[in-house]
Amino acid sequence: MRLHAASLLVIVACGPAPADTAAESTGAPPGPIGTTSSGAHGESSSGGLTLGDPATSSSSSGDPLDGVPPGFLNPVDGGWGAIECSVWLEDCPPGEKCMPYANDGGSAWNATRCMPIAPDPAAPGEPCTVEGSGVSGIDTCELHSMCWAVDGRTLEGTCVGMCIGGWQAATCPGVDQSCRISADGTLALCLPICDPLAQNCEPGEGCYPSDSDFVCAPDSSEEGGSEFEPCEFTNDCEPGLVCANADLSPTCPPGSAACCTPYCSVSDPDCPSKTQCLPWFEEGEGPIGFQDVGICGVPS
Repeated sequence: MRLHAASLLVIVACGPAPADTAAESTGAPPGPIGTTSSGAHGESSSGGLTLGDPATSSSSSGDPLDGVPPGFLNPVDGGWGAIECSVWLEDCPPGEKCMPYANDGGSAWNATRCMPIAPDPAAPGEPCTVEGSGVSGIDTCELHSMCWAVDGRTLEGTCVGMCIGGWQAATCPGVDQSCRISADGTLALCLPICDPLAQNCEPGEGCYPSDSDFVCAPDSSEEGGSEFEPCEFTNDCEPGLVCANADLSPTCPPGSAACCTPYCSVSDPDCPSKTQCLPWFEEGEGPIGFQDVGICGVPS
């Protein structure tokens, strides 16, 4: 059975990508996301998470930036900007690093450029600040890391490391991290792996689907994102909910492409009326530790 979940994280300063758009630009939810297999959320294509922007808003990510909560990723409406350096090769002059940024004044990363490394820079996991917005490409993090989940009011966030190994063999140094590539490869971040049933992320974050696992990303739901409310990005939904295709929701408003739907435990389901717990992964395909993850949906 396939659930057809909405799109995953596309990284903008704070938020996830729209259900259909995200699958094209950064990957799709369950099944597992970012791979070509089918599961409770349906078939997913290569890509990553589509989140909102964490850098240009007054609240907190999944994927629209300007005037949106920090830490989100936005869907791409137009073309991408100039790629002046490689976030994989770090081919900038000494004392500089390759940084993703928005070169069009928007809220989504769409280009790269060499930027000076701050004096006494912060390491991954340490507090950081940005200049201007979360998508400016100017921060206080060390080489091969960037300021993430930026608060749009204080311009403060936490440094996260970038992926290593190259596009075809991307990985992260920590066993509890997952490499999330989005924005046409402009962004490649090592984000914490989490449990969607336990929602064991830091305050202000939610556990959202990635390729074959789940990662912590800024919660961009703000005033919305409640159960069965319309959503556009993966992290548009409150923690504990996932942006899934509208046909899984019994009450998703007409015309909506996706709505926030509860996760559930396949072995101990507790779902709203008219829904049942559908496995996130096909039988035998779920990664170790995630076989019990399901989503409350209307059976097809």
